[in-house]
Amino acid sequence: MLEEMEASIPSLAIDDAVWSDAVALASDARKQGITVPATDLLVASCARHHDVPLLHCDRHFDLIAELHRRDDDDGNGRLTE
Repeated sequence: MLEEMEASIPSLAIDDAVWSDAVALASDARKQGITVPATDLLVASCARHHDVPLLHCDRHFDLIAELHRRDDDDGNGRLTE
């Protein structure tokens, strides 16, 4: 069953652009006094970079979505609960 589930989940590349976005996001968060785990920043940056929704039930992703919204011209942080 796990193999079937794993086969249905796409693998998204984490390249230099994703890392750069995660670092910038971490810097923005710290400037605002927000602490977010590095893994959450990387996952959110990867989803944003690949323009895919991120389904979650983690308040850290809500904080990240708010930071992304502030960065986006169109106000779409692309994170979904």
